[in-house]
Amino acid sequence: MNRTVKAVLSALPAMVVLVVLPRVLIGYVPSSAISKASSLLGVSIPGMVDDVAVFGFALAILSALQTWAYKWSIVKPATSTLHIVTSYILLLFLLGFGNALTFGTANLSISPSALGPSTSGIGSISVSLVSTFLALLVGVAVVMKVGQKWMKYGEDKRFHAE
Repeated sequence: MNRTVKAVLSALPAMVVLVVLPRVLIGYVPSSAISKASSLLGVSIPGMVDDVAVFGFALAILSALQTWAYKWSIVKPATSTLHIVTSYILLLFLLGFGNALTFGTANLSISPSALGPSTSGIGSISVSLVSTFLALLVGVAVVMKVGQKWMKYGEDKRFHAE
């Protein structure tokens, strides 16, 4: 199969899962439910879908470049490293509910009063979702995988130099 066709086909999963599917799913949910969920969680759900779409475009481009590049080319390990790091930042973004800088810890202030006037006397509930350990483990795996990719690049380059 042609390298260009392989590159386009490798970009499709990221485009479908991170760009098209969230847009289609958010289209089926009524806008009143989206606005209530956004005000309940304090997170802009359409904004998060847009941010995930940006990650999807970036990962699709990196996948295409990674598949298109030759094994001994510097483009292969560089795009592979950027793909792994971008995927890790996407994981942190999702674990942090829209803020990748929290390193997997999301502090949500759930306000039941956003649901309607009958729940206004409840007040707000503060929820802290901590998944820093998971983020740390995945971070260590990312560093090891990047090292493995660069070692393989060195082997491939030496093999093709001979």
